[in-house]
Amino acid sequence: MYETLNHMEKWMNSRQFLRCHQSYLVNMKYIDRIERYKAVLYNGNDIPIPKERYKKVLDTYIAYKGEV
Repeated sequence: MYETLNHMEKWMNSRQFLRCHQSYLVNMKYIDRIERYKAVLYNGNDIPIPKERYKKVLDTYIAYKGEV
């Protein structure tokens, strides 16, 4: 694909995908947990979350988990 993440973020279902970092758009069903300034995926990989985005990312993930 040759699209920017900004464009892909708008195109994809925002209820399932989360922009945790400028360089990462993550499907929330693959996030195991949110720790301080990082999202831990089920495969063990960590995705950094900048301090400026942390509260929004955490709130969005909690709302998603409540719906599931």
